Amino acid sequence: HDLPDFVRFTHQRHVNSGIKCQECHGAVETMDVVSQGAPFQMGWCVGCHKQKGAPTECLTFTINARYENPLATTS
Repeated sequence: HDLPDFVRFTHQRHVNSGIKCQECHGAVETMDVVSQGAPFQMGWCVGCHKQKGAPTECLTFTINARYENPLATTS
Protein backbone atom coordinates (compact mmCIF):
# COMPACT_ATOMS: atom_id res chain seq x y z
CA HIS A 1 0.00 0.00 0.00
CA ASP A 2 1.08 3.55 -0.61
CA LEU A 3 0.82 4.82 2.96
CA PRO A 4 3.06 7.22 4.89
CA ASP A 5 5.90 5.47 6.70
CA PHE A 6 4.44 6.37 10.11
CA VAL A 7 1.15 4.53 9.45
CA ARG A 8 0.91 0.96 10.67
CA PHE A 9 -2.31 -0.60 9.41
CA THR A 10 -3.69 -3.99 10.30
CA HIS A 11 -6.50 -5.62 8.34
CA GLN A 12 -7.69 -7.55 11.40
CA ARG A 13 -10.58 -5.30 12.50
CA HIS A 14 -11.89 -4.97 8.95
CA VAL A 15 -11.70 -8.70 8.25
CA ASN A 16 -13.33 -9.48 11.61
CA SER A 17 -16.11 -7.00 10.74
CA GLY A 18 -16.90 -8.84 7.52
CA ILE A 19 -15.41 -6.27 5.13
CA LYS A 20 -14.57 -8.05 1.87
CA CYS A 21 -11.13 -7.50 0.31
CA GLN A 22 -12.85 -6.28 -2.86
CA GLU A 23 -14.34 -3.28 -1.05
CA CYS A 24 -10.92 -1.67 -0.76
CA HIS A 25 -8.73 -3.55 -3.23
CA GLY A 26 -11.07 -4.17 -6.16
CA ALA A 27 -11.47 -7.50 -7.93
CA VAL A 28 -8.70 -9.37 -6.09
CA GLU A 29 -9.92 -12.69 -7.47
CA THR A 30 -8.76 -11.61 -10.93
CA MET A 31 -5.38 -10.19 -9.85
CA ASP A 32 -2.05 -11.98 -9.99
CA VAL A 33 -0.83 -9.58 -7.29
CA VAL A 34 -3.25 -7.71 -5.04
CA SER A 35 -2.94 -3.98 -5.49
CA GLN A 36 -4.21 -0.85 -3.83
CA GLY A 37 -7.65 -0.28 -5.34
CA ALA A 38 -8.69 2.79 -3.39
CA PRO A 39 -7.10 6.09 -2.38
CA PHE A 40 -6.16 5.12 1.17
CA GLN A 41 -6.32 8.62 2.57
CA MET A 42 -8.01 9.63 5.80
CA GLY A 43 -10.98 11.27 4.02
CA TRP A 44 -11.72 8.11 2.06
CA CYS A 45 -11.52 5.98 5.21
CA VAL A 46 -13.76 8.32 7.23
CA GLY A 47 -16.30 8.40 4.38
CA CYS A 48 -16.47 4.61 4.30
CA HIS A 49 -16.83 4.45 8.09
CA LYS A 50 -19.70 6.97 7.96
CA GLN A 51 -21.42 5.04 5.17
CA LYS A 52 -21.20 1.79 7.15
CA GLY A 53 -22.00 3.31 10.54
CA ALA A 54 -18.55 2.45 11.87
CA PRO A 55 -16.77 4.62 14.46
CA THR A 56 -15.30 7.87 13.17
CA GLU A 57 -13.66 9.27 16.29
CA CYS A 58 -10.01 10.21 15.92
CA LEU A 59 -9.07 7.63 18.53
CA THR A 60 -10.54 4.87 16.34
CA PHE A 61 -8.20 5.73 13.51
CA THR A 62 -5.13 6.38 15.60
CA ILE A 63 -5.47 3.06 17.44
CA ASN A 64 -6.36 1.04 14.33
CA ALA A 65 -3.53 2.48 12.29
CA ARG A 66 -1.16 2.69 15.28
CA TYR A 67 -0.48 6.25 14.10
CA GLU A 68 2.65 7.94 15.28
CA ASN A 69 2.72 11.59 14.24
CA PRO A 70 6.26 12.40 13.08
CA LEU A 71 5.49 16.12 13.38
CA ALA A 72 4.47 15.94 17.03
CA THR A 73 6.82 17.59 19.45
CA THR A 74 7.42 16.62 23.01
CA SER A 75 7.79 19.16 25.81
